Amino acid sequence: MCTEPSKIQYNVTLQQQVMKNTVLEVAYIGSEAHHLQENGEWNTTVPTYVNGQPTFPAKFKQSNRINPLFASLTTSRWDGNADYDALQVTVRRRSASGLQYQVFYTYSHSIDDKSTIAGGESRQEPNTLLDFLNPSRDRGRSSFDARHNIVPTITYPFPFRSGRLMELARSGQGNLLPGALDPTIPKTGTGGRRTAPT
Repeated sequence: MCTEPSKIQYNVTLQQQVMKNTVLEVAYIGSEAHHLQENGEWNTTVPTYVNGQPTFPAKFKQSNRINPLFASLTTSRWDGNADYDALQVTVRRRSASGLQYQVFYTYSHSIDDKSTIAGGESRQEPNTLLDFLNPSRDRGRSSFDARHNIVPTITYPFPFRSGRLMELARSGQGNLLPGALDPTIPKTGTGGRRTAPT
């Protein structure tokens, strides 16, 4: 039975002016997804239990399959789940000259049944479960999970005269300076990201 995938998003934001021209914003952002498509091998080999955990033999034998009369049976199921929770803190300060500083900090955690850095939307195909008979064994920290993320930006509107801007626009030179009126200099830092073992 195919069930339509669903996603629920929610957030709460509190904003307060802490000093002149400075605003502090604290937000909780969360989402959960259900009925995500996952692929897997239905006719797996019969597992051997070690310390109560099913393990699969390293050497494959057709006779070890659950049903040895059939070969590989790749199928799909729609019971995948994903959860995301984040705390976002933003500080904005604007000076009288128009110069604006912003710092965005996010502490987040993403958990799902199965994910890969190159999977999902980038490949437009579902991920494959390691243990199709017990998908809960695949649940854990997402491959793309990054606990800490900080993005400082500086924005400054250049004091061009409006008449001069009109001249540049009429002469076709205005497009030579994209974003010149309000340039933003961002810098991103990320920490706590998982890396693949080498």
